[in-house]
Order: sequence, then C-alpha cells, then structure tokens
Amino acid sequence: LTQISAGFSYVLQTPVIFMLLGCNFLMVFFSMTYFMLLPGFVKDVLGAGPDKLGLIISVSGMGSLIGSLIIASLSNRGRARILLSGAMLMGVSLLLFSMSTNYWLSLALLTVVGFGQSARMSLSNVLIQSYVDDDYRGRVMSIYMLEMSVLSISIYPISVLADIFGPQWAVGVSAACLIVLVGVLFTIPAYRDLD
Repeated sequence: LTQISAGFSYVLQTPVIFMLLGCNFLMVFFSMTYFMLLPGFVKDVLGAGPDKLGLIISVSGMGSLIGSLIIASLSNRGRARILLSGAMLMGVSLLLFSMSTNYWLSLALLTVVGFGQSARMSLSNVLIQSYVDDDYRGRVMSIYMLEMSVLSISIYPISVLADIFGPQWAVGVSAACLIVLVGVLFTIPAYRDLD
C-alpha cells in the first residue's frame, strides 16, 4: 500500500506525467467505446452478420499494424504532435463512421481509425516512458494500464446513449468529444511540444 500510495503521489506531483496520464485516460474514454458497440452497430446500422463483423474487426487491426510500423520508423522528434494528429485522424474517421450506413465505406473508415489508434496508444506509452523517473516507472505504467478500466467504466454511459438515441449518435458524440479534446490539446504548448 505504501508503494501504491507513493506511485500516485509521484503522478500527482509531477505535472508532465499527470498531464500525459490524464489526457490519455480522456482519449481512451472517448475513442475506444466504439469497439464495444461494434457488434450492435454492424447488425443494426450496417445490416451485416457475424462474418462481416469479423472482417471489419480484422481490417481495423490491419490499420493498427500499419500504423505501428510507420510510427516505429519515425524519428524521436515531435512525438506529441504525431500522437495528437493520430488521435485527430481517429476522431474524424470515427465521426464519419458514425454517419455511414454503407458497409464497405465503414470498413475503410475503421482501417483509418485503427491507424490513428495505434499512433495514440504507442506514442502515449513512449512519452510516459520517456518522462517518468526510473524509480517510479513500474508504478506509473501500472497506473497507465488502468486505461482498460477507464474503458470498462466509460462504456456504460455510452451504452445508455446508444440505447436511447441509437449507436450512430453514441459513436458520433464520442468522436466529436475526442475531436474537441484533441483540438484543445493542440493549443497547449506544454503537451503539444513534447518530444
């Protein structure tokens, strides 16, 4: 308990780590909920079955793989800008995906979503690893991995929204919130200019 407490205290007392973790949690909150709604979205909006659902998930994964390979080949400069650009690309693609009722267009858009998601995930991890003190690396990365818990919590209000207004509105509102968040972060030099 003492070690856990020290880890949280370090995060709260280290502005750059607190900012990176906080922004990452918000991006996960708005960007990943679509994946949980995908089975219902594919069935109700796109009128497709389990085979088409499997294909759309696979293609999204291919976009992530391509994105990861491209990110790995880039230099270590302007990483926060690339992260924000990937998150913005994801947000815009998700917004367009939420409006689409065509399966093949949705498939293409989710490939781009996967690409943007890989940029966000890999670079947020890299930035945190770059700025954390060695003594706290394990504890901070444990807190970072709580993003999956954030996803579990965030899916409830988004699911309620999907139940009331439909999955397109739920995904669209999440995507719009992500776009606004990333737009705000682009105006904050302390985040935008991190290498």
